Amino acid sequence: MAPWIRGALLSLAPPELLGVTSGRSHLLVPVSQDLSIDLLEAGLSEQERFVDAALDAPVDLPVAAAASDPYGVVLWPAAQVVAAVLVALLLKDSSRRHVLELGSGTGLCALSAAGLQPTVPPGGTVAVLATDYREEPLELLRQAVPLNEQRLGQPLEIATRCLDFTCEPLPHTDVLVAADLLYLRSTSEALAAGCLSALQHGAHVLVGDTQRPGRPFFLRALAHALGKAVHFETVEGWSLALPRKTEPRPGRCRSFEGFLAVPPTVPVQAVHAVASAGEIPWGEPKRAKTSLALLADEFTRAFQRTQWGVNGRVEPKFFDDNFVFRDPDVTTNGIQAYSKGTGAVLSNCQADAIDVQLFEPDRFAIRWRIAGTANVPFPGLRIKPYIVTSTFTVNSQGLVDSETDSFSIPTWDLLLSAVAPWLPGLAPPEPPVQSPYA
Repeated sequence: MAPWIRGALLSLAPPELLGVTSGRSHLLVPVSQDLSIDLLEAGLSEQERFVDAALDAPVDLPVAAAASDPYGVVLWPAAQVVAAVLVALLLKDSSRRHVLELGSGTGLCALSAAGLQPTVPPGGTVAVLATDYREEPLELLRQAVPLNEQRLGQPLEIATRCLDFTCEPLPHTDVLVAADLLYLRSTSEALAAGCLSALQHGAHVLVGDTQRPGRPFFLRALAHALGKAVHFETVEGWSLALPRKTEPRPGRCRSFEGFLAVPPTVPVQAVHAVASAGEIPWGEPKRAKTSLALLADEFTRAFQRTQWGVNGRVEPKFFDDNFVFRDPDVTTNGIQAYSKGTGAVLSNCQADAIDVQLFEPDRFAIRWRIAGTANVPFPGLRIKPYIVTSTFTVNSQGLVDSETDSFSIPTWDLLLSAVAPWLPGLAPPEPPVQSPYA
């Protein structure tokens, strides 16, 4: 770890809960010896509302559930670490004049950069852009600006913008920062592509993570483009205990964060290849009609190869565009909706095809084992391995037009096993299998 990063974190003091104002938790978060930032979190009732909205969202619209999560309206530990290093970088390198924060949440990094203005070396101010994929966190950030102006005795200039970096290009920047965003595989790979693009244009990249499920996918994408393995440094940070109480208290706990800093001098190769790795060729020609046996074999090998049953990365040539998916909990219409929904829910799982059975003239079934973690109702929910039987129907053009799934274990058993695996009477997990289609 670079000495200037180690120095930035050496004497980092813990956040403090100052109290509750207008239903908002008011925190004071040190980011250097000379700078502490006022931060606002959503109150507990509002957090509970977001959780309820996520749990009550239609099960065939998992993206809606993700959009209702409470994670962007509270402070997470990696943010303080990233903010502290960002402050040190801006003080060290006066050429860095544009800061872009992705997934800003409550906006600690953006507020820290803006609050640093009087102490940055001569040469102009730092332009700060805070982004998030929904409006509620950005509103909390904007409400925190006057609190910091009062504390610092100076105006703060921060631009805010709703931005979904998984599908929108990133604005130009000198410094790209992101903290605690590696929940989903799709988000993690998109963040890696954004980091690589920023590096290619000379930006400095700062990323903080606390062992979220998407970290391996993020690091793998970076390593592929950089031509060498990359890793997070383990550093010490602070976290206030959750949930926040309604009175000020000193209660806090030490936590350990992963931190990755990539200077712009790192050579970047195949940035565009990585950025497009997750793209699906929706316009590719459809597969010509063949016998049911040949279709089932090719389909199952593609299913195993691409893992689309858990990551949604289908091969459109096999499917009718109006494909319908059904399982005990979900119905989805359209192959693109199925792709998007599956990738949002199960992207951290593994699918292993066991066997295929034909039902002439127009049906076949794949039995497969699923294991890993789901992303709803909250990221990292461990799934007990079980067997899925997927029955597919084929239309007159030889394309798969529907899938109906059944599970070897009831849904209630899977949910109880995830949250209370010690309970008696639960089904055992399915043992590992070696897929003959791998």
